[in-house]
This record gives sequence, structure tokens and C-alpha cells, in this order.
Amino acid sequence: MIELTVVIALMGILTAATYNFLGPQLKWKSRTDTDNRLTLLRNGLETAYRQNILSIDGDAQAQLNLGAAGIIAAVAPNAQGYCLPVAGALAPIAQLLRSSPDEAIRDGYGRNFCILIAARAALVYNGQNLPYHPVAIVSGGPNARVEAGTTFVGGQLTLAGDDVGMVVDTAGQAISAYAQTMNALARASGAMQQYFSARYNADPARAPSIDYFGCGAAACPPGVAASGWDGANGIPTTCATPVGMDTTVAGVIGLTRQDVTDGYGQILQYDNCGATLRNPGNATADMQLPPFTTAAMTTLPDGTPLTQTAVGMVY
Repeated sequence: MIELTVVIALMGILTAATYNFLGPQLKWKSRTDTDNRLTLLRNGLETAYRQNILSIDGDAQAQLNLGAAGIIAAVAPNAQGYCLPVAGALAPIAQLLRSSPDEAIRDGYGRNFCILIAARAALVYNGQNLPYHPVAIVSGGPNARVEAGTTFVGGQLTLAGDDVGMVVDTAGQAISAYAQTMNALARASGAMQQYFSARYNADPARAPSIDYFGCGAAACPPGVAASGWDGANGIPTTCATPVGMDTTVAGVIGLTRQDVTDGYGQILQYDNCGATLRNPGNATADMQLPPFTTAAMTTLPDGTPLTQTAVGMVY
């Protein structure tokens, strides 16, 4: 008994000494693992957001709607501040993670991350309201509790106590997609304007009263010969409805399908006969006169229209 008591005492002393020596290192490792896991999960969510931005920001709810892949719902702290495991929470982005979904949602302390997702909000960029979903990832740190002072409001994450977290750059993804979209619209409208000029110069008559943005032959929609349009034009008139540029316009004006795809994966639409455009088919007499106009169009994920107008100018 005396020997056993001595052994137990020695083990206690060794354990205390080992903890005093290794404890800080273990805490440092857990914190480092948490930071690494935060980064990997953030990267996976940003990739998923970029690939599915149309379906995500087309949904106003506080979730990430990845279309056919599924929905990532928010994982919020409970009343005690703990982020409880949710089965399959990251299953929709399994292919984008470095580990299994159940492993990727755990921090370096072996506890569940909270995934904070706000309802669709508006980000003002260059005067345009861009829809986006603010998203953040939070770890409760060593005590596993998300502190009451940790908040995520307006896309801004405020951390309290020993909590650790990162904001997923969904705002940056929204800005990037919008910039790509505006570039595509500008490219399409510029090519259409150049096409108008080329058609004018190819016409021996070079008539200022002819709309070289569309075809007026009987074979072209709306199906009857129409005065005021370019009869030998390769672009149909769109008096019935705007048309997708990939199948009817892009090749004629020298663009590829990729050129006429916006930042959300949508094909640009083309209109040369709308009520707001100057064209021979306009019901308003004053809008039937040159300079003629045409438009490349698309929408933001929330349905807000974006339009770039080209003017029939001759160089």
C-alpha cells in the first residue's frame, strides 16, 4: 500500500509537470488547428457561393440554396451558446472540402462550428444594389461557448471572449459576378454597335433611315418584309420578345457563347424592337426615327434588370 501510494503520488507530480510543460503547446495546437479549419471551410463555402451564386442570391431566405445540390442551413448557437452538430450540414459541398463534411464542420477543439447566414441583403456597389447573403463561421474557442458579445450584423463579425471566427467573402463574390456581367454587356453592346457600322458601310445605299440592327426580310421574324430594316441582315428583329444571344446573335457579331454569358452563368438577351428602343417597329412615331438603338440585357439574381444600350452610329 505504501509503495502504491508513492507511485500514485509520483504519477500526480509527473502529470502536473507534463501538463505545465505541454499544456500551452496543446492549446496553441488547438488554436492553430481551428484557424486552419476555419480557412478551409471558408474557402469551400466561397467556392460553392461562386459556383451557385444565381440560385443562392435568387433565394431571399437565410440559407445557401445550391439548387440541385441541396441547401446549407444556418447553424446558430443555442440558448447556452453551444453550436450543436447538425447531421449532413455540409453535405451539399462535400466535393469542395478537404475532409468529410462531418469533420470539416469541427474546430481544433473537436467542437462544432457555428455557420451564421443572414437573409438576402443589398450591397451598394457603383450605385447598384447587389443582392448577397452575409455568411460567417464562428468557433466557441476553448470553452466551446459562443459568447453573448459575439455578433454578426450587416456582414460585420464582432468576436467576444475567446471566440474565433471568419467572414466568408460573399460580398466579394457578388461584386466579382456583377463586374463580369457589366463587362459582358459592354462587350456585347460594343460588338453590336460595330456591326451596325459595318452593315451600313456594306450597303451601297448607305441610308440613314435604315435600322441596321435587325433584318427586315420576309424570312426574318416577325415574318414579313418590313420597311426601315436591313433586308440582308443576319440578326432577326425581336418585336415578339427578346432572344438569347448565344443562338441568334453572338456568331453574327463575332462573339462566342462565353462572351455573351454573364457573371451569374446566364446568357445575355438581345432586343432591337422594344418599346424603349428607337426602331422602325416602335408604336410611337418619334421612336421610329434614327439614331436607332438596340440593347443587351440580363438580370441580377433577384430579378433586377441590367441593360446596356448600343446606338447606331456610323464611323
